Amino acid sequence: MFFVDRDFDELCHYACSEKLYVTPCYSIENFYVSVSAVRRILTNEYGVESLSDDSEESELEYLIKVYDRLINEFCDSTTILNAFIFLHVKNENSRSRLNLRGQDITSMVRISLGGIEQKYEVETFSQLFPDASDIDDAELLKQISKFILLENKPCCYRGKYLIEFLRIFLTLLRDDRNSENPQFFKTKGRVGLNLSKNNILSELSQYAETPQCLLDFLKN
Repeated sequence: MFFVDRDFDELCHYACSEKLYVTPCYSIENFYVSVSAVRRILTNEYGVESLSDDSEESELEYLIKVYDRLINEFCDSTTILNAFIFLHVKNENSRSRLNLRGQDITSMVRISLGGIEQKYEVETFSQLFPDASDIDDAELLKQISKFILLENKPCCYRGKYLIEFLRIFLTLLRDDRNSENPQFFKTKGRVGLNLSKNNILSELSQYAETPQCLLDFLKN
């Protein structure tokens, strides 16, 4: 059996078969950032109650609203970046490969519980990616317009950026939950998650989505 991330490979180079599983989203990291996955994390690791004693919304629903707002803001702030990466992968050749390994998303987007701030512009790509090939402005604008219309950006956008967003979001919530006077929780609690960059996938694996197509693949 082989597992392949779909990535931005035009979503057409690979197709699932009896021995090859292709993720239905960009990569395996995208399985971690769904609202339902975060709901499970908050319930089990942060001790957040899903029920309210009064007419107000529950603590869990409040935090889910915060998360949903922030991940959508994050996707909006990285739409141009994802479109640029998509086009570069599409036009990539052996002499010009886009090096993404050394690029920390926090150098381009500021993430806080109060909101998301985009820190880059199209003009800065030449400094951020000095080895990148030139992308036609009209082609980039066209791709940005297509990405803006995507209905499920957290499924389609680059997974490594999204998992880092999730890691930072959960870290900020953990620190707030553990503080003497939390701002996003009703009371102080204890969250023991480590949330390191190297181990976040294994640490949160039990909460990630398991799509039906993967279950069907494993049955074969």
